[in-house]
Amino acid sequence: MKKINKIILLISFIFFSVLLLTSSIFVYKIFETNIVPNKYIAIIGAVLSIIVLLYFIFILKRFKVMQIIFNVLAVLLICVELFAIPKMSEFINFINESFITKYDISIYNVMVSSTSSFNSLEDIKGHTLIINDELEGDLLKNELLTKVSNVTLKDSEDIITDMNKLKYNDELIVIADSVFYDTEVENDPEYEQKVKIIGTIEIKTKHENKERKDINITKNSFVVYISGIDTRTNSMPTRSLSDVNILMVVNPDAKKVLLIHTPRDYYVQLHGTTGLRDKLTHAGTKKGGVLSSLATMEDLYNIEIPFYIRVNFKSVVKLVDAIGGIDIYNDQNYTVTSYVDESCNFKPGWNNGIKGRCALAFARERHAYKEGDRHRGENQEQVITRIIDKASSSKVILNKYSDILQALQNSFETNIDSEKITSLVKMQIDDMAKWTVDTYNVTGTGKLDYTYSYPNQKLSVMVPNEETVEEAKKRIKAVLD
Repeated sequence: MKKINKIILLISFIFFSVLLLTSSIFVYKIFETNIVPNKYIAIIGAVLSIIVLLYFIFILKRFKVMQIIFNVLAVLLICVELFAIPKMSEFINFINESFITKYDISIYNVMVSSTSSFNSLEDIKGHTLIINDELEGDLLKNELLTKVSNVTLKDSEDIITDMNKLKYNDELIVIADSVFYDTEVENDPEYEQKVKIIGTIEIKTKHENKERKDINITKNSFVVYISGIDTRTNSMPTRSLSDVNILMVVNPDAKKVLLIHTPRDYYVQLHGTTGLRDKLTHAGTKKGGVLSSLATMEDLYNIEIPFYIRVNFKSVVKLVDAIGGIDIYNDQNYTVTSYVDESCNFKPGWNNGIKGRCALAFARERHAYKEGDRHRGENQEQVITRIIDKASSSKVILNKYSDILQALQNSFETNIDSEKITSLVKMQIDDMAKWTVDTYNVTGTGKLDYTYSYPNQKLSVMVPNEETVEEAKKRIKAVLD
């Protein structure tokens, strides 16, 4: 009997030591996440302290029954804490690594005709390359020459013209920012079949983070520009077409959020330009990338926008698959077949368990609707809402936590620092208040016209309906005030 008691005592001391260690790390990690209000940390710490203290007393007093009970309780707590500690560490690493842009990335495509005999960078040795390097200059040329030796570089006088020549010239080799390729594909759906990319050059430079305005986002109203880009890869090039343009107006005191969607083809004056207006989506292709788009939105709505979040829509595929698919509602009375992916069909009404590839196709679709780009904006808002609804459920968070964080890695960039984000989450956990979310879409009339980016070619644009723009301004002011 004494031997059994000694064994129970030894086991109790071992479990007690382990519980004391894991509980200390557990409470510290909760504090380190910076999203749990202090009052809850105090409660968790107090409860664990009481349990540990009682455990220690029962060990000293040799209360065998209570020792056994607390041994079982200790095992359960240790298991919970050992499960939670790595999850919190993963979250902390994600917050520290994912917020605030660290690098500017430019991706240059080496392009030839699809019928050309050139199929790789090795094939172009000894040939002349027409190059557009107005932004990166020597950085691009030096990086190119480390990958391909014995080539002659010739500066392009008009990169758009040279890129169009590729469709008919098998000997021509052009290297240009990937944004030019994306724009050509947008304007000419057959361009992707007529021109092939045989290599890419990536230029990475340190990003200078300049805070536009210091705002306490738990107390003061603010606006966030959400820019959705759609690139060929999972990277986040600094300059790209902005396919999604949403203003998120937030009033943390009134618990109100207003989403204003602006069509990508909106015919506006790009910030810093004169003369011809241009499609809003082209603002992101200019110097500054997302900051150029943000400034153009500021000009359009006559407001100050301190923050931006830029999302690669390719990440939608990973995120939707990570949470096990989403349910999508087709509000048309006919089946919608995606123009961008014909294997994705959406019957009238609810379509359940849509996977990432088709969720992205739904968000990109505009050809199937009479309202075109306006309806696409509504689809994008729906996809965002469905993802938030499902990803925020406790069951999905517990079961898919690591998959969600992995899907979000390297798929967005923002100038909102991690402390602001965690302070907003902490506020929500503290008061658990219900938010009101409203949406509004500005409209316009479609036509063909010349643009600042393409002065010699008429493109499809949407002339703004000024009444809807003024209405959007009123709604923004109402939420901010």
